[in-house]
Amino acid sequence: MSEGVDYDRVWLPQIVWYCRLIADDRKLEKAFEQPGGKLWTSVVSYDELVEQVLDVPLDAQLTAIPTISVSADLKEALAEFLDMFTTFDDAVGPVGRPNLQSPEWRGVQARAHDVDVLAFIEGVGR
Repeated sequence: MSEGVDYDRVWLPQIVWYCRLIADDRKLEKAFEQPGGKLWTSVVSYDELVEQVLDVPLDAQLTAIPTISVSADLKEALAEFLDMFTTFDDAVGPVGRPNLQSPEWRGVQARAHDVDVLAFIEGVGR
C-alpha cells in the first residue's frame, strides 16, 4: 500500500466524490467547462480526472480496498470501478481523446453510479 494514505478517511471519500462526478454527465461536462478563476473542482479535463482518480497507483488501491471499513458490496464495486476506469483509460492511450459516449465509458459510469449509491447507503462521503 502507499505509505501515508488514509484509505478510510481521505481516499475513500475522494473516490466516492469522483464517482459521483463521473456518473453524472451534466456535472462532468460542467466541470470540464469551468471558466478560469471560478473553479469548484480541480477536475477541469479528462486528463485531470485520470490524474485525480489514479493519484494512488492502482495496485496500491486494489490492495487497500480489502482493509477499508465498508461492506463487501462496496469494496467489490470500488475494485470493479477502478479496474474499468483504468482499462478505459489504457484504451484511450497517452495522446488519444476519450469517447465519453462509448459503451465502454457508459460501463464506467454505471459502476461509478453503483459506488455512489452503495456509499450513500453506508454513509460514506457525505
